Amino acid sequence: MALMHFFLVKLMSVVKSLYRGLLIVTTLLVFCFALEIVHECGHVIGALGRVDAIHIPLIGISSTSYTSGNPSMVAIASGPILGALMSPCLLLLSWATWGQVRLVFLRVLPDC
Repeated sequence: MALMHFFLVKLMSVVKSLYRGLLIVTTLLVFCFALEIVHECGHVIGALGRVDAIHIPLIGISSTSYTSGNPSMVAIASGPILGALMSPCLLLLSWATWGQVRLVFLRVLPDC
């Protein structure tokens, strides 16, 4: 009986490790995909909305097709620059929103 318990404990340890690894990998993939979306939004803002299509594949490199064919240097540079600026702003906005939600819960449920 003790041997069976030992193997079950080891099996649960392996399952937890696999679950954590899967959680880490999927979280990284979601964040990479979100960063591509923010990067492409920077190109759209830099091109002042004159964009035909945005292609963001699940696996691969994203691309923006401009209406004029040749994008300006501002549109090209806006992708990484605005993408780098928007990410911390979105993070701060989410922190501020979470703080407001938390304050509401603390007022409603003061024992939390």
